[in-house]
Amino acid sequence: MGMGGRGVVGDRWSQRILWICALGSAVSKRPYLKKP
Repeated sequence: MGMGGRGVVGDRWSQRILWICALGSAVSKRPYLKKP
C-alpha cells in the first residue's frame, strides 16, 4: 500500500510540475501578458 500511495502522490506532483512548466513557457512566449 505504501508504494501505491507514493505512486499516486508522484503522479500528482508530476502533473503539477508539467502544468507549471507549460504555464511558464506560455507566459515566456507572451511577454505582453507581463505588465511591470
